[in-house]
Amino acid sequence: IAYVPDDSLLQSKGAVFAVADGISTSQFGAEASQIAVSSFLNDYLDTPETWSAKTSGFKVLLSINSWLVAQSRQGGHSFNQNKGYVCAFATLIIKSRT
Repeated sequence: IAYVPDDSLLQSKGAVFAVADGISTSQFGAEASQIAVSSFLNDYLDTPETWSAKTSGFKVLLSINSWLVAQSRQGGHSFNQNKGYVCAFATLIIKSRT
């Protein structure tokens, strides 16, 4: 998913590109990837403007990862990649010239 916001948000947050792929052997891989992408875009854009893109991205990704791990544990799935909320995730944030 690509998101290029309007003027003020573009200056403060930049353009955001995110992709995730659920682990095919995981029962919840597809759901995990959808959650990761949508949550990252929404949460990143809601971080304080005073945070750098790096800080915002790191904190949001850490939060999403913690949530997915908690969901896996709640279902009694532990860290078994075949039954947990597991996905590969990548994002690119382009802000100014960085």
